[in-house]
Amino acid sequence: MEKRGLNKQAKMLALLEEQEAKKKQMEEESKKEQEEKMAAIQEEVEKEEEEEEEEEEEEEEEEEEEDEEVEEEEPLERRRGEASTSKEIEIARIAQEWASHLELGEDREAGMAIPQEERGGRLRQKGTR
Repeated sequence: MEKRGLNKQAKMLALLEEQEAKKKQMEEESKKEQEEKMAAIQEEVEKEEEEEEEEEEEEEEEEEEEDEEVEEEEPLERRRGEASTSKEIEIARIAQEWASHLELGEDREAGMAIPQEERGGRLRQKGTR
């Protein structure tokens, strides 16, 4: 009987060891999967950071180019001898010219609202005076 009891204990011990080995293997596989996922996430984060850095560098380069263009334009204006007041005067002149064109267009439009017969009569009256 003792032999049976020892066999039974040996089988139970073997089963426990087998279960423990399976449990350990599953834990290792789970840990490995987590490490792979973390590595993939880390790689993705690094890639995004690199892309952001590249975009920032490109934006900085574009801003520098725009600044250089502005700096190049300013000396040309100074060489021509134009001061900021002359620019303001030029802008005011152009605005006045546009306004006069608008007024002229409104006068023509108002004249077109008058029937042609009346316009013809008024022109004749002006001509006879």
